[in-house]
Amino acid sequence: MRLKALEDQMNSLLHADRPFSENFAIQARKELLLHAPSLQIEAERVNIDGEVFAKLSYSKALTWVSGQDKLKLIHKNRGFPVIVSLKGALAEVRLFIDHSDNFWYLHGHSSGNKSLEVQVVCVGKVGEII
Repeated sequence: MRLKALEDQMNSLLHADRPFSENFAIQARKELLLHAPSLQIEAERVNIDGEVFAKLSYSKALTWVSGQDKLKLIHKNRGFPVIVSLKGALAEVRLFIDHSDNFWYLHGHSSGNKSLEVQVVCVGKVGEII
């Protein structure tokens, strides 16, 4: 009977014509499963006590070649870059955060007049790299 009452309460809340402004809590003894094609949470803050699991998401490979200016990669709050390929004469490669805009950048230089090519992928929330 308690489950039916909860179902009725949830249905009345989810289908209400007025905005819902009361506190609402759901507590499960073992596991709470939500099945939906999409789930959206709008909040100023979300507190999570425990581990969060998600699929690893990464960008397409981005390429920097010696002689180019620094390459803007991804905001530090959205992810981080990983070098996946180095080709050419290595002298210095730098992945760094520019604190003026908090983005990751890739820059470097090769030894002598030889070319250097570096490829990176960005890992994290990569839907919008720049």
